[in-house]
Amino acid sequence: MHASHSSILLPDLFKHKSTKVRVPKPKVILIDFHGTISERHWEEKVIFPYVKLSIGNYLRENWYNDSVQHCFIGLRNESFEQRFRNKLEDAPVISDVTADGSELDTEDLVTQVSDFLLWQMNNKRETRDTQTIERLIWRDGLKKQKIKVPVFDDVLPSIQNWRAHYKCRVYIISSLEEETLRLLFKNTDKGNLDQFVDGYLGSKRTGEKIVDEIYQKFYEDSLNKDRKSESSKHSQNKNHDKKLDVVIKSPPQLEKSLRNQNSSESMTERPTSASSETNTLPKPILFLTDSGQEAKVATRIADGRAYECLLVTRPGNRKIRTYYLSQYSYIEKFTDIQFVNH
Repeated sequence: MHASHSSILLPDLFKHKSTKVRVPKPKVILIDFHGTISERHWEEKVIFPYVKLSIGNYLRENWYNDSVQHCFIGLRNESFEQRFRNKLEDAPVISDVTADGSELDTEDLVTQVSDFLLWQMNNKRETRDTQTIERLIWRDGLKKQKIKVPVFDDVLPSIQNWRAHYKCRVYIISSLEEETLRLLFKNTDKGNLDQFVDGYLGSKRTGEKIVDEIYQKFYEDSLNKDRKSESSKHSQNKNHDKKLDVVIKSPPQLEKSLRNQNSSESMTERPTSASSETNTLPKPILFLTDSGQEAKVATRIADGRAYECLLVTRPGNRKIRTYYLSQYSYIEKFTDIQFVNH
């Protein structure tokens, strides 16, 4: 039953096992972004090189942008801090006046700021102002379609299949903000993935993905959406039945016969046990993540009845701890998943 494979991300104990997994068809699929849809450190290959090449041009075009001007003040102070207080002689200094006290022109200021930003990035000394400028630059690059987010080859066909064939809703979770996520998914190397995503769970606070609240709220929102959908279908069916009743009338003899038959059947029909039915119900949300911690948190929701969690072992990811591999099934790509009807 288990085919062998040679994933370098799995401990030797698990390398003989197949990553093919059969799971009950969910209503919703929640997918972690970093390390699951795209390489965990894709920014280092795509974003940072683009930012470094584009700093000068972006600052020239947007020098009088309020956000840039606000960051300029912080960067200028930081440059003096690094050079004179921390005594880092190679740190470029940003000064808006010349030696004789006259103001520097914009081009000279842009050069100074660019040099200091590059120094910070190369020396891993980025401050909040540096990160703000970086974000402004790469968001601008995405909007101009000069940056393409790399996603794994199996992502797009799998999501399309899940939505079209299995009627699953697909959501993305990340520590990035929702607006940023939407922009990233509109500009991937596989095209516009945003059109195949039902929503995003973004966060502004570090560590939010390993606390219960975000998964609890998503579960409750999903349940409410399903209830509204079922209610809408029920209402439509009732209206449809009423219309049919107006058009089609059964003969009196047939109606009487049907009433007698239904009465007889209702006396012999036994109610189904609600508790046994609940225990066999598939979990409504399938959560795909490369983090054992995130899977553990999601598993706790609704006493384990909310999330079916699968760990994803992708190239470039950290090795998953043996503890988590023993607790959860794991896959190497989305096509390893086979849905089965309950």
